[in-house]
Parts: sequence; C-alpha cells; structure tokens
Amino acid sequence: MATYFVKLSNGYKGQAADKCDYITRNGKYQSETLRQELVASESFNLPSWAPDSKTFFTAADKFERTNGTTFKQFIIMLPCELDDDENIKIAQDIKDKIIGDNKAGIWVIHSKQAITANVQNVHLHIMNSERIQDAALKEKPPEQYFKRYNPSNPEQGGYKKDRKNLCRKRAKNPEIDKIRALIADAINAGYERNGFDIRVSGTTLEMQKEEALKAGDEDRAEFFDRVL
Repeated sequence: MATYFVKLSNGYKGQAADKCDYITRNGKYQSETLRQELVASESFNLPSWAPDSKTFFTAADKFERTNGTTFKQFIIMLPCELDDDENIKIAQDIKDKIIGDNKAGIWVIHSKQAITANVQNVHLHIMNSERIQDAALKEKPPEQYFKRYNPSNPEQGGYKKDRKNLCRKRAKNPEIDKIRALIADAINAGYERNGFDIRVSGTTLEMQKEEALKAGDEDRAEFFDRVL
C-alpha cells in the first residue's frame, strides 16, 4: 500500500550549513553508510555568488538576523515501487510545483532500508530559502540578500520572504493543504507514467475520516482514525 508522508519544518540562523551537509552527506556526515543512502541531489535557483548550496546556506547563517529563519525543509516520502530515475523526475516536478523558480535551495533523495517492512524508505528532502529573488531588481550580494526587506525601497533592503508556508501548531494554514495536493499530484503522475494502479491522497487523515463518515463507511473512517 502506498504511503503519503510530508513534513514541513523551519531552520534557524546557525543551522543551515550543517543541515545542508547532512542531507548531501558532506562535512561530518561522510560515513560510508550515510553516503550509500544518497541517491541524487540538485541545487536550484542559486544566485551567481553561490557556486553551490553549501556556500549559499553558509551565507544565510552569517547574514540572516538573529533568530531568523534561514530555510524551510520538506521531507516527502517517494514511491518505493519506482526506480531512481522516476523518483528523480518526481523530485524535480515537486520542486517546480511548490518552490518555483525564484527561491534558492537544494533537493536530495535518500534511500535506505525501512525499519518496519522489507522495502526501501525512499524520501526527498527539499531545503529552500524563503527569500524571493526579484528579477526586476539587481542581484543582491550575500551581505544584503538576507537583510530585512524594505517595502518602501526594495533595492535598499534584502529580498522579501515568502510567508505562504507558515506552519503554526494552533493555526491552520490553507496554503499547506494546497501544497499537499500538489505533492500528491506529482507522485500520482509518476505512478501513472509507469503503469501502476496506485494513487496517494494529499488530504489529511482528519479530512479523509470526515469524508468516509459522510459516506457512511465506518470501516474506512476507522482506518483513518490513526496518528502517523
């Protein structure tokens, strides 16, 4: 049975470069075991002053304000039924759908033996800056890139942050539901391309339980009454 899992978290000043090393299996994370889990990676939308994602996120750690958010991280389960090439296509599709072409970052696919089943745990990390690179402005150097946005004079401050993906424990954000649906679309397209009659849903367990109850399907509602 296909599993849908998406986790979104924030990273803060001083954490970005280390997280980048962790997901790319570099720096202190270069053990043979960890390196074997690395399937593929791709940096995206980096400014010209950053030859790689580590350089970019090191600058975020240095120039972002104290206690500021330096990155968002998505962890997304990918289909273990599909091969690496197909999961790479899905990763690129997800990045295009939920990040776009104006925020910098990196995606990485890991694959390792699942703990509870005899299958591979294939998952995608997307690590991106919230800073929206404005093509109408001259590219900002690192010391300005991460400064506070100046709405009156955008050329004088840093790039504006994308706040659509705010995740607060006690406040529901409808944008998150849209993102979950887009991720499910990309995964299902991969299944369809490869002839699998498998589909996942980005709808939350709570909503799926509610829909089952409305349809009078108590067995199905009970299936969704669980914590992941």
